[in-house]
Amino acid sequence: MGLGETPWVERSLKPVLPVLRRHVPASWLPRTLTERVEEYTVGFDPTKHRTTTVFKHPVIEEYGCGSYGCVMPTHEQGLVMKLTSDPSEAAFIARALELDDTVGIVTYKKIFALNATFKRRPLFVLWRTEAQHVGAWQYTTTHADTTPYARNVQREADTLLRTFKEWAHPVHVYVKKQAQARRHDVEDQRTFLASVWRAYENAEPAQDQSVAAVQRLTGLARVGVALRTCLYISQEMQGNPSLYNVGAALGHYLEHGILLADVHSNNIGLDDEGEAVITDPGHAVEFHPRWAEPAQIPVI
Repeated sequence: MGLGETPWVERSLKPVLPVLRRHVPASWLPRTLTERVEEYTVGFDPTKHRTTTVFKHPVIEEYGCGSYGCVMPTHEQGLVMKLTSDPSEAAFIARALELDDTVGIVTYKKIFALNATFKRRPLFVLWRTEAQHVGAWQYTTTHADTTPYARNVQREADTLLRTFKEWAHPVHVYVKKQAQARRHDVEDQRTFLASVWRAYENAEPAQDQSVAAVQRLTGLARVGVALRTCLYISQEMQGNPSLYNVGAALGHYLEHGILLADVHSNNIGLDDEGEAVITDPGHAVEFHPRWAEPAQIPVI
């Protein structure tokens, strides 16, 4: 087996590792394995059997890969390296590095664009803090508690996340479409984003937070109310024992003109203190004029 357990990771990282060594500390490079030990059972026999696979060459250790990226442990405790082909995630990280850190989301350290693609999408390499139990952060799980109180906390958390996404969706659709039409004219883009920001500043959160309520509005009026409602929901999250840090993160970025429109249970994990954190920003929507120019990501 060659470098990397996943073929596209091998093809992408092998030529760039020598370059990375010149740009980041050695402890930030991915860990490698010389063998893999796997345990298994046969049929109904509970006896554990073990197999050991020895590699001809060192293999990069991987925590997991999805459709757009792959996360790998580094030699630095609590720091992971990620290879991603999601331009939206990369742009958000470049913006996040310009802002102060916040609780409720993994901390980003650095990002580079690579002269490579995956499925015709540009590739980026980034470093962020590690999260555990992604998708299994819920209160009943983390506290080993299934009392009515714990179930109510979890049910409320699920409702808040779902409602936030429902109100974020029309903003994502409208702003992305309008921004795409203006992508070649920075000043036009700035003017448009300024109008969205004003709509957000002047709006009030919806009294009726049902999905039908936002459908009764159109254009910037809908966007302004939806954004303000998202801010209100993020504040409601801060009263939930599972989501208070996640709510703080969502509110932090909203106040800086960035909406994280696709936060759901499967991209939330636990930090080293056992608190819920966003591990993947999903669809990040920029709606402040300061973000009119494209995100600048150094290329290596």
